[in-house]
Amino acid sequence: MPSLSQAEPTPMNQPAATGRLLRSGLAGFALSAALAGVHLAIPGLLPGPLLAAGLFIGGLLQLIAGVGSWRGGSLFMAVILAPLGLFWLSLVALAAFPDAGWSVGPDPSTLASYLAMWGVFSVALCLGASPGNPALRLFLALASGFFFLYAAALATSVPALGLAGGAVALLSALAAIHLARAGKPGGTAD
Repeated sequence: MPSLSQAEPTPMNQPAATGRLLRSGLAGFALSAALAGVHLAIPGLLPGPLLAAGLFIGGLLQLIAGVGSWRGGSLFMAVILAPLGLFWLSLVALAAFPDAGWSVGPDPSTLASYLAMWGVFSVALCLGASPGNPALRLFLALASGFFFLYAAALATSVPALGLAGGAVALLSALAAIHLARAGKPGGTAD
């Protein structure tokens, strides 16, 4: 019997393992987006620690799934999941670090600009997604809408934009769940 150091590594490019990672990453996005959506639509409904835990766990799950997708050869999904996981982690940091005294919090216009850039990134991903995968394109389009509406709500302080952003976040969470259940979530235009 070989020792653990001599055992052959399990290949990460097995379709079943990669599929599970993709579904887990999309579930992480759904969790994070749903919590953010509820928070945007009804400010103060979710306590800060619950919101931060959900965003952090969802972000960490997406980051792990993104790295696993990259190792499994699903590069486009890795480019989607890993950065979005880092987005949620950074959003938690931007909210929590000032409260802990570790940094100065961003002003609303700076945070709005940050979110708008994530919206641009999501639009680029949507344009790069395979036209043969409408579920992936819908997911990315809704994620883009969420980022842009969240940015607009912060920049203008208009409550209706926050409500609309929360609704789009919930729709993007549902799209992520649908995409995860659809089977093969990845795909780029060649």
